[in-house]
Amino acid sequence: MPAAGPEGLAAVRARAVGRGRPDGDEEGGGPRAGRDGYTAGKEEAADVHCGGWAGWLVLRALMALLLLALAKSVMKESGTTSVKMGVEGLGEADNGYVVRLQLANHHGCPKEPLRVEEGMGVGKTALVTGAAGLLGSHVSRFLAEYLGMRVVGVDNMSSGMEKNVLEHHNFQFHRGDFGDKRLLEKLFQENRIDVVYHTSEFASDVLSHFTRTFTYSTNLSKSVALLNAAITGQVKSFVYLSASAVYGDAAPPFHELAEPRPNDPYGISKYAFELDLKAAARMFGLEYTIFRAGHLYGPHQNIGDRFHSVVGVFTRHVRNNETITIFGDGRQSRTFTYVKDVVEALSSAPLFVESRNQIFNLGGGEVHTMVSLAQEVGRAFGRVPKLDLTPQSKLKEEAENTVDVGKMNCFFGTAARTPLKDGLAELAQWLEEEQPDIHPHEPTELDISEGLPAEWLQGSVMARRGSDALGAWREVP
Repeated sequence: MPAAGPEGLAAVRARAVGRGRPDGDEEGGGPRAGRDGYTAGKEEAADVHCGGWAGWLVLRALMALLLLALAKSVMKESGTTSVKMGVEGLGEADNGYVVRLQLANHHGCPKEPLRVEEGMGVGKTALVTGAAGLLGSHVSRFLAEYLGMRVVGVDNMSSGMEKNVLEHHNFQFHRGDFGDKRLLEKLFQENRIDVVYHTSEFASDVLSHFTRTFTYSTNLSKSVALLNAAITGQVKSFVYLSASAVYGDAAPPFHELAEPRPNDPYGISKYAFELDLKAAARMFGLEYTIFRAGHLYGPHQNIGDRFHSVVGVFTRHVRNNETITIFGDGRQSRTFTYVKDVVEALSSAPLFVESRNQIFNLGGGEVHTMVSLAQEVGRAFGRVPKLDLTPQSKLKEEAENTVDVGKMNCFFGTAARTPLKDGLAELAQWLEEEQPDIHPHEPTELDISEGLPAEWLQGSVMARRGSDALGAWREVP
């Protein structure tokens, strides 16, 4: 098996499609940008130049201090692990090598270069769900163009957009529901699927309290149907897009070793499928890689999605010159990650032996409050956003929702960190140039109306059954 270190993803890609050395300098140093903005970065550990015994003693003392600090961090909460020292801190410490060493041990990073399995990549076939969505469309393109894989894309277009459907000789698109057993049977009969990338979901943590049936049906029941088809079809690897919502009440920044404590049906549905995927791995030998994503944004995003991405919601309001309603004081902080910064790591994961049966946090972008996010969106469109800060209700949004991405970085190389203002500028430019078919994506059923914010009903109405506000949702002019 050829070896590829975290800095070697671009080289692996180049070998997979027969392009020789990757673009960039001869030594491969520094972040590299591929075509279409997909990025692969590399972080060099700082050398420690220690002379003789004095240097050795200093090095040992620094290692001991760092081990003590990490131990205190791990023991901070029973059953949880919170690492306050992010990978960003590597460049700030004089003893960068020691910091790198201990972080690698803490995150369980491989001590040897990652091994690429022979035969994986070019010529293999991948099934991608949500192939017309934000992440799925970028993954489809990366697999087809960069890794030379045949890609079977599936999307029911509830939130996906026609503009996002890839036109490539390695790609075939099927309009349908990933949980449709007849469609899955057809796809697995007609194609020898090697890898499944499951990126489709209904993502709305707060709304899921009121749409439990729809949330569990989409994120759990249909995902199980896809998993069954993968097992029956003898798929080798299953890549699952989970969410940071599985951490719930754990202490941020969330680390993969933290005990999941989801506090809403969305997070519960995502964690439940994680457990089922692990059970399938133990029983049937299906290999998996789970990525727990935070807030992704960028080109190919459907800003008509009323309850999913806060970036999309704010963008739609700013473009339409509408008031942005923010629950609470607007100081809630989130990590916002430009989608193209993480596509390569997620897409390449099945190639590496060490990344299988692993869980990674997916992210690494900037942390912003709701108010600062609204201001940045306004700047991207040259407007001053109109804000309405509404007192916090029963919704109980977390004050902080940030993730530790040290494990992802030390496995796959430090991801590029596109500044929020630059990523939003790319989104604004894409919306202007492509004029995508923006449309709302709302659950088909509302189970509970009690406590539902009135602001969420603006622009939509619910068909009433008797005196209860239950039934199908529809968009009004």
